[in-house]
Amino acid sequence: MPRATMIVGPALNDDSFRPNLTDVLEVLKAARGTSEADENKPQEPLEQPWVLDDVAKKLYGVDGFPLFSVDNTSLLKKTLSRELFLRLKPLRTSSGFTLHDVIKSGLENQDSKMGVYAGDKETYAVFKEFFDPLIESYQGAFSPFDNHISDYDSRKLHCNMDPQGKYILSVRARVARNISGYAFSTLINRQDRLS
Repeated sequence: MPRATMIVGPALNDDSFRPNLTDVLEVLKAARGTSEADENKPQEPLEQPWVLDDVAKKLYGVDGFPLFSVDNTSLLKKTLSRELFLRLKPLRTSSGFTLHDVIKSGLENQDSKMGVYAGDKETYAVFKEFFDPLIESYQGAFSPFDNHISDYDSRKLHCNMDPQGKYILSVRARVARNISGYAFSTLINRQDRLS
């Protein structure tokens, strides 16, 4: 895959040109030879049987349904019914992400609050019947029809959590950006990480 380079200005702190996400995505699309029409084209879910290794097989009961501990309170356990599991089990994304890949972490870590991961943007569409109610339950009345609104204007924050400066030594914020057409960190391969 060709690499894309974007020059953002003569100096790091130069405000004369500050690319937005659309600019960055356009450069990536040009480098990959994709168009917006390609990205928005719905993918047909692929149906293929799972191939599980011996370790993964221990996560499922003799009937094939996932094993959950009695004290498991994850949204995975609350959302995944036997009927839904059987409907979604044969599906996979075009990059090969299966329902097993979606729920594996939650089965291995029974104390997880969510217990699920998406492998790519397409995962949300292929496993929509599972992800939509799970996300709505987690977000609290945030439906698939709602839009996320970001506002990074720090002037609108009206609180000082440590007015004397005695307790807060540092703050760390983790930010992740998912770029359409690339797998998420749970599925991304070495080549895509390097490009």
